[in-house]
Amino acid sequence: MIYKEIEHTADKDMLYKYLVEAELDTIETVLRAYSEGKIDIIEPRDENGEPDFDGEFELIINDENYQMTGYETSILKWINDWESTDYIIELFSD
Repeated sequence: MIYKEIEHTADKDMLYKYLVEAELDTIETVLRAYSEGKIDIIEPRDENGEPDFDGEFELIINDENYQMTGYETSILKWINDWESTDYIIELFSD
């Protein structure tokens, strides 16, 4: 199966190698919702406007019909280079 959104990621081969179809489906769902503007994430900033990686990321749901997967924040942090692909693979392996 081809996942259009996953195909745009740098580490798609790692995802295909280590994750099963249901896990790939979840990632694809979140990435599609993000690309369509149904969900978004706000990066925490300190008082100077600099990234605050110890702060809390805020998930924004722009489409009230969007069905949460529970992995949104982690996947969006990953796609925006705030988390590694290894982290995503480990997250789904638990």
